Amino acid sequence: MLDVLRPLERAIAARTRIPSWAVVMQVGGGVALVVALIGFVWDVGWHADLGRDKNLFTIPHLMILAGLLGIGASGAAAIAMATLGEAAGGWRWRGLHIPYSAAALTAFGAGAVAGFPLDDLWHRTYGIDVTMWSPTHLLMIGGASLSPLALALGAGEARWPDESGFVRARRYLVAGAVLIGLSTFQLEFDMGVPQWQALYQPVLIAAAAGIGLVGARAWLGRGGAFFALFMFWLIRGLVALLVGPVLGHQLPHFPTYLGAAAGVELAFLLAGRVTPLALAVLAGLAAAIVGLPAEWLWTHLWSFQPWQPRLLPMIWLPLLASVAGAVLGLAAGRAWRPAPAGLPRPAVPLAAAVLVAALVAPLPRTSISASASLSAQSAGAPHGFAPDRSGVPTLLQDYWIE
Repeated sequence: MLDVLRPLERAIAARTRIPSWAVVMQVGGGVALVVALIGFVWDVGWHADLGRDKNLFTIPHLMILAGLLGIGASGAAAIAMATLGEAAGGWRWRGLHIPYSAAALTAFGAGAVAGFPLDDLWHRTYGIDVTMWSPTHLLMIGGASLSPLALALGAGEARWPDESGFVRARRYLVAGAVLIGLSTFQLEFDMGVPQWQALYQPVLIAAAAGIGLVGARAWLGRGGAFFALFMFWLIRGLVALLVGPVLGHQLPHFPTYLGAAAGVELAFLLAGRVTPLALAVLAGLAAAIVGLPAEWLWTHLWSFQPWQPRLLPMIWLPLLASVAGAVLGLAAGRAWRPAPAGLPRPAVPLAAAVLVAALVAPLPRTSISASASLSAQSAGAPHGFAPDRSGVPTLLQDYWIE
């Protein structure tokens, strides 16, 4: 069956110094991620402006589904190409050559696609939710958002030639995609419809900066954080213009990350000969110390939720998330090169645990006890039936709510 793809594998191998499986994974996965990103931002804008949809298969939903299927298919196609080319490295299973990065991309795609029918089941069972952060939504979003990490790992695993020109530009593009993926969890804040505590916004920004920008600097060398940031601005800006002015929805905003990128570059420049762990901690601290004030100012210039002084007592939490993210980012960036991380063995799992704790800490809601009473009375006669999202005939009736 794989022999059908052999001419394509040979054609790619003859025209590039990059293994055919890596080319297929990068091109296919990249296109799929762009489709999924546009559909995702469009879908959130749709719901923010128009409320719940009556049809599961809207255009944004179909774009999301197509993108998620494309992610998984790109990983599977990469495995097929690696098998035909008898790629070195990775796993061997029943005659298949499975690169680690292709396996990760396939798993991310499969998990994200599985979230689509589970989401419909969730709504049928528990009703319609109004947040991005429901379990099934996070399964879909997480699968797509983490896929750029697999693409970056694929660049190191395939040992892309370290040269200037188009190949280096592709590295910048993948590094920017990693930062975009890590930032998608903030989209409720970007669209002005947050359903969760305000503290989550600086925590999520700090975590994304720590992982994405430190990873880019460790992978790309001097200026890497700025190159990744430029790609982030370019792609998020184009998607914002498409969803906003072109498609007629709320213009999505996004964090600047400029202060964090400057802090990361400064830390790498001035750190000198220190251990990798010390470098990661310094970079995470610098990203937070320089980046958080810059983001605070940015929220007052171009954000739906300007940060308020009441966040200050908990500002240590984004600082902690930035440092933990920086340790993970340094380990990831060196894996993408590839090169030894040089970190103590417990550092990565400990940083992951600290980051999870930083994400859980803002979860408890602080609010006052309140009670309310609602009364409804019909505002005219019923005017027919219509099926709801589950296909159940529902009476159309207008009500006054007091």
